Amino acid sequence: MSDDIKRSELSYLASLISTNVTSFFREESQWRFLEKNIETIGLNKRLRIWSAASSTGEEPYSINMFLHEHIADIANWDVKILATDISTKVLKIAQAGEYKIKAYETLSKRYQIKYFTKAGLDTFAIKPFVKKDIKFRLFNLVTGDYKVFGEKKFDIIFCRNVMIYFDKKTQNELVAKFYNLLNAGGYLFIGSSEALTDIKQGFKLVSGSIYKKV
Repeated sequence: MSDDIKRSELSYLASLISTNVTSFFREESQWRFLEKNIETIGLNKRLRIWSAASSTGEEPYSINMFLHEHIADIANWDVKILATDISTKVLKIAQAGEYKIKAYETLSKRYQIKYFTKAGLDTFAIKPFVKKDIKFRLFNLVTGDYKVFGEKKFDIIFCRNVMIYFDKKTQNELVAKFYNLLNAGGYLFIGSSEALTDIKQGFKLVSGSIYKKV
């Protein structure tokens, strides 16, 4: 079996594992960091964010709900969120934006009322104004062709609880790709159980599992 096939299978396995534990507003400390810094990250009221392993959509929707809560003049900002995953199954769920009551009830009443509508007996749907800034795409982080990004650069990349399943070589390659896709001073958010130990790609640790491109 070739290395590429093995790595592709590991990527798919990581996607399956992370799907099982996804939820709205995971990693509370990261949201606290963003609350203090978000308005200084977007240059000229422009934000580009990549949710690199978006699973069933809770992460990218959390990002956009957060932006609407914490940027006072969000209507005047140019915001685009890319959400990718290796699984067509989870992307279909994410694009639909409908969630069971168990996921819905993890959110405050304010968020429930502001960002969701009732879709069925025990399902709730993300409102269109939250969905409109998010583009969902199929992409394999390990074997995907990064040329599709062209000259696109991001201010923040979320890749949480995925790299822990990769070997060091794959982690290094992936972090290098993230580095190249970030604007100067951009941020990489990884899972709290992960660290860029021994990975030297021009990042510095700024808070918990948050790294800044330097």
